Amino acid sequence: MKPIEYLTIKDVCELLQVHRNTITKLCNDGLPFVNIGGRKRFIAETIKQWIIEQSTAKQEPIEKPVKQKARLKTVKLKPVKKLSPVKTDSSSDKTIDDANQAFEEWKRKHYT
Repeated sequence: MKPIEYLTIKDVCELLQVHRNTITKLCNDGLPFVNIGGRKRFIAETIKQWIIEQSTAKQEPIEKPVKQKARLKTVKLKPVKKLSPVKTDSSSDKTIDDANQAFEEWKRKHYT
């Protein structure tokens, strides 16, 4: 009986010419390996067979996601009432000052 030739992750990286993280992902996706002493080992003959199967397997074309254009929502605006012009007499100045003071109090109450 012929002895089994085991490959390390580094050996498989060199064989497939990929990074070791890619080998880990391929193991999760079905690349055959065995755990020996808590380490991944690959049987050389099995890896060769896996490479042949991958190269002859029907490859599904990768579909690119279709980018959709953002759709803007149409909003109908209500007509705005025209305001009467501000009077400049002294009583209206007091009203404007009261409104400004009330607004400032509201801002202090809600934003501080």
